[in-house]
Amino acid sequence: MRAHDPAALNDDVFVPAGVAAVAVPGSAVHDALRYALDDYATDARLTDALAALLIAIAAGGTPRQLRAAAAGEIALTVLLGTALTVLALALAATATVTRRTPRGR
Repeated sequence: MRAHDPAALNDDVFVPAGVAAVAVPGSAVHDALRYALDDYATDARLTDALAALLIAIAAGGTPRQLRAAAAGEIALTVLLGTALTVLALALAATATVTRRTPRGR
């Protein structure tokens, strides 16, 4: 299987320190420290989210209040995404509309 598709069984390539690493398309090269730090960061982010949820519930947040807070966060995310998209489209349109005048005219 690896001869056909080197990244088929795993999308992470771990290499010892000091060894030249070659990543095939669809895979990423990690050293042990970077992989561990990335894994820790993911766990820390999820733990913080769980702690925030538990604090909100323990503080007496009703299901209605929690839904309202979640809806507000979603609306803010959508608004920010829409604003950034409009900005990107405006910049792209500006770059596309700019026309060049031939030299000598």
